Amino acid sequence: MGDDRDTSAFDWAAVLASLEQLVVSGAHRECRERMPKIPPRSIPRDWAARFAELAYRVHLPLYCLKTLHRFVHPENTFESPATDREKVIYSTALFRLGDVSSARTHLADVDSTKEPEALFYQAVTHFYEWNYTAAVPLLRTFVQAESVPAYRRLVGKVNLVSALNTIQNWTDADSLLLEIEDECKRGNFRLLLGNSYELRAQTDIYQGRYDRALEQLDAARDLLAQEDGIYLLFVDKWVAICQAYLSRSSAGCENLRIVRRRAAEMGIWETIRDCDLFEAVITDHEQLLRKVIIGTPSDHFRDRARRLSGRNVKAQGGFLWHIQESKFASGVDELLSNTPHPEFDPGQKIGSGRALFDSPQLFALYDALTKDFYKPSNIGMLFRLIYPDEIFNPFSSPGRILQILKRLNLWFAQSDFPVRVRFKKSEFRLTSDEGIFLKVQRGKPLSVLDAKLDILRDRFKDRAFSTLNVAEALGISTASAKRLLSESTAKGELTQSGKGRAVQYRLKKRGRRGLAA
Repeated sequence: MGDDRDTSAFDWAAVLASLEQLVVSGAHRECRERMPKIPPRSIPRDWAARFAELAYRVHLPLYCLKTLHRFVHPENTFESPATDREKVIYSTALFRLGDVSSARTHLADVDSTKEPEALFYQAVTHFYEWNYTAAVPLLRTFVQAESVPAYRRLVGKVNLVSALNTIQNWTDADSLLLEIEDECKRGNFRLLLGNSYELRAQTDIYQGRYDRALEQLDAARDLLAQEDGIYLLFVDKWVAICQAYLSRSSAGCENLRIVRRRAAEMGIWETIRDCDLFEAVITDHEQLLRKVIIGTPSDHFRDRARRLSGRNVKAQGGFLWHIQESKFASGVDELLSNTPHPEFDPGQKIGSGRALFDSPQLFALYDALTKDFYKPSNIGMLFRLIYPDEIFNPFSSPGRILQILKRLNLWFAQSDFPVRVRFKKSEFRLTSDEGIFLKVQRGKPLSVLDAKLDILRDRFKDRAFSTLNVAEALGISTASAKRLLSESTAKGELTQSGKGRAVQYRLKKRGRRGLAA
């Protein structure tokens, strides 16, 4: 079924049934290969939501969006508006691609009394940002909705316990776990029962009951042994955390590092972040804790890290982030290395060439790719950060992002810097085979003005300088230098003395930068 094939005579019920049978039988790969052969815009509206939902289930979020985009964002204002069901499915695909804010906006527009799944997925968007406080009331309402099927309600309760644990409401978590375990045993739901034992162990760990937590984790392991490896990874992570707390030493964190390496191989990014956090907390490793806080874009996760560690580490100022492909999974080892590596500063000219800030789109892309040290970026997230005022279009937006990613790789190659954007499936991250330190900025977004001021700061230190000095240092015209100095003075970055041609400027001093590997 190629894109140019006439689909007007299709038996859509039969086509959908054959694809669903593939999923039920476990042939997800074959389903993923067959679905894209059906032009998504050819699917009649009566069937579009069901095809889109199936595409989401087999990890084809772009196909899902392409199937529903014409209904959620119709070109003709006389078209019937998107149904609540269409909005929910469309939103889940947007979320899968990382466009969390747009997904949440669509979900908030859904009548949750008719589509209570909107509540569940709104909560999941808050999970993504570690905002469990916002997720709790949504999940409470979801599990109380009469139209939610029993098993789905149970899934909602398990997620609610996870949120309650994180916000330290252990009384409600314990009470709900009793309900969950009873329902799981009656229904023989081994996976959810194993998840509940793991969650009970987390409750014990947070309250310092490590031996009791290990008993719960042993029970969870017995139930999850036949499930997907990701569930056993989570169990092993909490076992390693227990062992590390009992040891209170760097040597006692070895199993935590093993879990970290396994998580890196499996692409379970949040587990890598958590392993670093707990090792930093347990060993009082301030440098690793700073990396976790600086390298995590969520304020809610940062607050959790500060609460667990008892340290008020700020996510502000400049930071040098070490990247090297061979050490991606090594954790704390990279922080302890004394091996010298080159540094890349997006605000500095390379030799006689151009600085990255001379290309505003590439500059914005670099900023987006360095937001998170742990989780790779994806299409939807990058689009939202680079084009914040535009609607994501599944037909054109991915191509635009891929083009700018390729341009950034070309810029690094032409500048002879050993940095590349690594493309893997729909995920992208900066990496280096040789090892390099990347300069990132926290507390406020990178800006062209800041980059130029950093060049002036490195050039002139505490000395006074003139408009002509600035023009020469930045390789710009005198008129452009005057505009830059005027803007910087208005923002309080410069002090000015003298008048007319004798006017001189000085850069105001900044606080000490936090630099770490």
